[in-house]
Amino acid sequence: MVHDPDAPTTYGFTHHVLYNIPATATELTPQTSATAGSNTVGAGTYLAPAPPPGHGHHSCYFELSALDAGLALPAGLGRAELLARIDDHIIEQARIVGTCSG
Repeated sequence: MVHDPDAPTTYGFTHHVLYNIPATATELTPQTSATAGSNTVGAGTYLAPAPPPGHGHHSCYFELSALDAGLALPAGLGRAELLARIDDHIIEQARIVGTCSG
């Protein structure tokens, strides 16, 4: 997931949700078999971080979770829905935080 918690909305702004990534994947390419979820605007695509002009610096979290099972989740899940479904299966997490400004 790619999420901006500093966005001026109640729950921040989710730029991308991608899951059902094979455990054998070592990189994400257009050929990687994965399932797109819904970002904040309801699209299954990546939206590059772009804070509103003058809004200052924003953190952008790039998050990856390793699960203990392949869950075969349906397409279109939003960030909160996905987190609720995988919560009991997370065995490891990684996060890279970048910053951007408007």
